[in-house]
Amino acid sequence: MGFDRPDTIVEGGAVEFDASGVATGLVRERAVEPLLGLLGDVTMDDLEAGAASWSERLLRQGVTAISAMCQTTAEGPSGGAGTFEAVGWSALVDRLPFDVQTILITPDVGDVDVYRDTPLHRPGAGRRLDAVKLFLDGTLGGCTACMHLPFSDHPHTSGLATLDPDEAYRRLEATHLAGLSACVHAIGDAANARAAELFGRLLAAHPGAHRHRVEHASVLDEATIQRIAELGLTAVVQPINLHSEAHWLADRVGAQRLSGTYAFRSLLEAGVRLAGSSDAPIESTDVLAALDAAVHRPTLAADQAISGLDALRMYTTAASAVRGTEGRLGSLAVGLQADLVVLSADPTAVRPAEVHVQRTVIGGIDHFVAQGA
Repeated sequence: MGFDRPDTIVEGGAVEFDASGVATGLVRERAVEPLLGLLGDVTMDDLEAGAASWSERLLRQGVTAISAMCQTTAEGPSGGAGTFEAVGWSALVDRLPFDVQTILITPDVGDVDVYRDTPLHRPGAGRRLDAVKLFLDGTLGGCTACMHLPFSDHPHTSGLATLDPDEAYRRLEATHLAGLSACVHAIGDAANARAAELFGRLLAAHPGAHRHRVEHASVLDEATIQRIAELGLTAVVQPINLHSEAHWLADRVGAQRLSGTYAFRSLLEAGVRLAGSSDAPIESTDVLAALDAAVHRPTLAADQAISGLDALRMYTTAASAVRGTEGRLGSLAVGLQADLVVLSADPTAVRPAEVHVQRTVIGGIDHFVAQGA
């Protein structure tokens, strides 16, 4: 397999070359897809062992419900290696104790009907396939998030768009008309503005109730925050990024954009529903560490810190609402499923990082009990 210059060799992706024209080994976004297709086969035994291991870890961390993004083609972060991701996931899902929402990464919304005829969609058993994801840009770490202006520490680039706007709208419209949730990956400020524009166009043409969401909503300007609020979109954010990106984030976005980066307080004050997620396996699944990052961020736009109660809502009631399970999960109330987590202390009264999970209960059944608890 070979790539020819210029550097951008596929739509939405690039291979980096040095000044002498030699590939440096850095491959960005959709240019990764054909390379990942060369990875070795993964056996069912490998998948089962992996699922058992991370399931145990999630239970120790107090997780009771998950939303899983699954590829159906080479499009997505796993590239060609993810072509059969949804197939493998359907074989594993019934082995897990969690409530599971599956979100397909697919250019064809018709795939949802195909995979609903599998264990991925058994609503009575806590399995739902009811959403489609698409990507508008890349990442801050890879300097591929689509920005209005160049990155402060990489002034030669302002990132890239990974999907043509007309194609993005076609997918959004098909998803909406099928009664599914649309999950749009947007990290850079230009990508988020584009997401708001596309959703605005969609909901003007087809008004009605929805559970559409912007995944990440990492860098925002005030106009985009207000538009997200007006459209009733949920921002699904990952506070844990504030820990992993702390050593370079301010340099990357620059002082003027920092206050609009992971702008949790501004989103809440505008009336946007803010739900928390992990972005695993890229980031840690440690919920208490994520709560801590949302509340304590002194060196990264401290004015965007939120209260412990607001952070807790992100991972309970708000997360349940965007998943469509608020009538069954997400809070402790008569008639709801007995999913609960026993903690060593109140994470709204002390630093969440100092709190430990003592017990994880799903459907009234203990799935994790710490020693001595």
